Amino acid sequence: MSHVVRDYAVARNRIRDGDLLLFRPSGLIGRLIASVGRSEYSHVGTAVWTHRVLLCCDTVLFGGSRAIRLSTLVRAHPGTIDVYRPRYEMPWGDGAAVASVALKMSGQRYGVWSLLKMAWRHAPIVRWLWRPAEAKKRDFAALRGERCPVCSEMRAICERLGAGVDPVPNLPDRYTEPGDLARSPFYKYLFTLGAKQ
Repeated sequence: MSHVVRDYAVARNRIRDGDLLLFRPSGLIGRLIASVGRSEYSHVGTAVWTHRVLLCCDTVLFGGSRAIRLSTLVRAHPGTIDVYRPRYEMPWGDGAAVASVALKMSGQRYGVWSLLKMAWRHAPIVRWLWRPAEAKKRDFAALRGERCPVCSEMRAICERLGAGVDPVPNLPDRYTEPGDLARSPFYKYLFTLGAKQ
């Protein structure tokens, strides 16, 4: 996929509540996540507007769920954050509701155990024996506080609760990876965020 890089100062006003933010890796752990997930992406966030400030709601390995200014992330990682727009077709599906759920999820711990399970399921013999349908019934365990989500699972949960949409049908939220969201026809690539040098 070719990337259209737009300066953040110009592009920020085109970003809506609930837009999907996909991050290309910048470190060793990120590269490992991207390669295991068969994707160029290693991290997921949700765009949230609050009091004229554009935030990224996500969950990170050593920090847990957070709401951070998107401009801060763009300065730190210019040219690595892609913006995707959800294709809501139902009248009740809107990005503001998804953004609201993402903001409410701030403060949770990161799902380290979930990350390890996702990596384990890619092991050669394990992936032949694993059956996704068996795990489908446990989609909402993170919401009940039984475990903490990883970034891509958090986004899938936000879509379910905020818009009533399953962005990756037939795959449990707990096993949703950044690459699964990027490949989903539910999202459309808009542009990549860059920063003035």
